[in-house]
Amino acid sequence: MFVFDKQTSKIFRSSIADAGAERDFYKLSIEGRSINLEPAFQEIDSRLAAVFSDLATSNGLRDVADGALRDVPMLFAVQLTRTKLRRTSPAAISEQLTERGEPLGISPVTISDEQARLLHLTQLTDVTRVAEALRKKDLVVLTAPVSGPSFVISDNPVVLQNTLPYGRLGLAAPGIEIYFPISPRRCLAYLCPSHRETLVKSFDPRHPLRELSDPYSEQLMCALHAGIPATMSSSGVHFLNELQVAQSARFVYAATDEFEWAQKILDRHAELRNVRTLVNVGEMGAVPPTPYPMPPGDWVIFEVGHRHFALSVFDCTFDATQGELTFRTADIAKLGEILSEEAFDSVEFRGSRGDGGGMRDVVIDRLERDAAPFFRVRYRDEHLRALMDAITRSPTAE
Repeated sequence: MFVFDKQTSKIFRSSIADAGAERDFYKLSIEGRSINLEPAFQEIDSRLAAVFSDLATSNGLRDVADGALRDVPMLFAVQLTRTKLRRTSPAAISEQLTERGEPLGISPVTISDEQARLLHLTQLTDVTRVAEALRKKDLVVLTAPVSGPSFVISDNPVVLQNTLPYGRLGLAAPGIEIYFPISPRRCLAYLCPSHRETLVKSFDPRHPLRELSDPYSEQLMCALHAGIPATMSSSGVHFLNELQVAQSARFVYAATDEFEWAQKILDRHAELRNVRTLVNVGEMGAVPPTPYPMPPGDWVIFEVGHRHFALSVFDCTFDATQGELTFRTADIAKLGEILSEEAFDSVEFRGSRGDGGGMRDVVIDRLERDAAPFFRVRYRDEHLRALMDAITRSPTAE
């Protein structure tokens, strides 16, 4: 196999046995005692090789033994957490917090290498929770086109993507897509159930959602419902390969030494040469930036479980101190779909001027203002609403 070093732009050949290895990566010292956790992963690695070998050569998920499929979420979870990036992320985040907090007089936050190792160990002991989150999603097998590019992998092999303009890169985030290439021609993916629901609606002639007519949508529909591998386009494979470059710490691995495409990415984005965390600490009180541009205008985003709704609004007012969001809308069809839900995990207002904010655990109701229909979002908990009202009315608040 071939390795591309993002920091030096060098390409070199490596044996599979040596690639990705780092001496004493799982070694730590606790109360003067040296502990090496590497042997604990040997059985998992052996199982990973066997299961992924079956998945890489099978005709579909239905041809894979039930026991192997049951193990996939745990194997996915281990590969998601046992990476260099997970080790360096706490210290990198603490540096960002220190940079944001120093102008406000907040004491610096520092994390030593030994503390980072212990934090990483804590994450590794929590892989069961990660596996359970994956089991709630749809597993599909993706295939690279015969005459097109092949998949690459990196030192952070499980990559996350969310194509929603307001999407987040979290395991429980609506719209999340989680990819793990297991061979040059095969890639496993866990998709948020909202993707399946969107596809079902798009193929329903009675639903107002526009029909998705591209061939990949049809193949993905078959992959979700019949376990048949879906063939990606060349551009789709290139996109997943770009994620491997962007979300890796340093090294990218491939079956060939053709990395010109990766070099072009680094030429455009030099910051990707040394990635220590995928978390960016934003300005306090600011609305997080969207990964993709939102359509023009003001928008309110509702989330409940894996479902999500984006509603175009006007005459919108968000009062964080009072815990209240009011708005009007002309999208009656979408509003009716939203009102079918009794409560929401979160709501977020994104204004056209970059303003906005969010609330969690909320309900929506209707009210009248100057004979015009308005809709109001408030906290679901009545005691919390009473507390916010009391704070708003207090002399100190005034």
